[in-house]
Amino acid sequence: MRGLAEVAVIALLMAVPVEIKTQTIAGSSPTGKGLLSNCRVALQTGDKTKDGAVCIAFLQGFNFGYGFAQASRDVHSICVDGDVEMKVVVQRVVHFLEGQSEGKLRITPASLLVMEALEEAYPCH
Repeated sequence: MRGLAEVAVIALLMAVPVEIKTQTIAGSSPTGKGLLSNCRVALQTGDKTKDGAVCIAFLQGFNFGYGFAQASRDVHSICVDGDVEMKVVVQRVVHFLEGQSEGKLRITPASLLVMEALEEAYPCH
């Protein structure tokens, strides 16, 4: 009897139409506005809340990706010491984002704004 129930469930699931959306390279990348909101939370809670963790993970992911992309280059535009506390980096990013216009925050990908913020906060000499 159990086998028949499993077959019925599978048949039912196969009959339900599922919309499959094509994933793009941009995916659901956040804008500056969304990142600013998440990072404000991160300043209060660190990675203990979903929003705070999203901010911190985004910044760490950006840092890793940037470092990987720049590894073979002689000239770098961002030089963050690996010992800098994450809260300090988040503060710098929030400060930069708060200085941008609402329009820029709404339409600009967060990754571009983070790059600008870190170039300003941690320039290479």
